[in-house]
Amino acid sequence: MSTAFLLRSTNSEDFTYFGRLNFLTDTYGDEHGELSSGFDEDTRFYIDSWDPNDGVIAFDHHQIPAGGLWWCWGTPGHHGRGFVDKQTPELALAVEQRFGGKGVAKQLFAACFEQLRARGTKAVSLCVSHENTKARSLYEKLGFELVRNDVDYAVMRRDL
Repeated sequence: MSTAFLLRSTNSEDFTYFGRLNFLTDTYGDEHGELSSGFDEDTRFYIDSWDPNDGVIAFDHHQIPAGGLWWCWGTPGHHGRGFVDKQTPELALAVEQRFGGKGVAKQLFAACFEQLRARGTKAVSLCVSHENTKARSLYEKLGFELVRNDVDYAVMRRDL
């Protein structure tokens, strides 16, 4: 069942919330999950390198944050796991567990694609754990295609 969410572009006041979302990406949404050994390194890219103008946040009708999608621009020397090239921003997404299955991710992607197209961006990339088959299925439905398989995750790309 899809629900309408209020979406807005991110700003510097969202930095703390996106730190939480970064945690949720690492623990697959498990509030009590253990952090991976690569969490600190990932945080240096996905949060410390994040421009607060590069993202979308979703709220329910009570103004409760439901999740967010943000992107970072990598270089060959500093990038995340889903790096393709420096012209392609890498996306990161997390949805609060209580809002899972309500269509928030699809709405976040639509808003993200619209913003990036307006900026002249030609493609986006992301990475997804091989264990996260639900997310990978969604990404494939949204038009993402496999670029490469690494040991623990797949790198996917989508033209805009």
